[in-house]
Amino acid sequence: MEYRRITALPPYVFTIIDTLKVEARRAGRDVIDLGVGFGPGGEGHVRFALIENEQRIAQAVRSLRGCLDRLG
Repeated sequence: MEYRRITALPPYVFTIIDTLKVEARRAGRDVIDLGVGFGPGGEGHVRFALIENEQRIAQAVRSLRGCLDRLG
């Protein structure tokens, strides 16, 4: 699938986004990343990378559960 709006962005935008993601992670905030890097096999799926300690994973699950509950 072609993501016309994303491919139209100048490359420096992704450098800025990557810098902001690193800063957010270092500050202990959760980061949601663009999933287009997974290609066609990732379409229609949600991917999670939980490479944290057990307490942080439990916190992420609670946050996700709250978001999903609000969506209905």
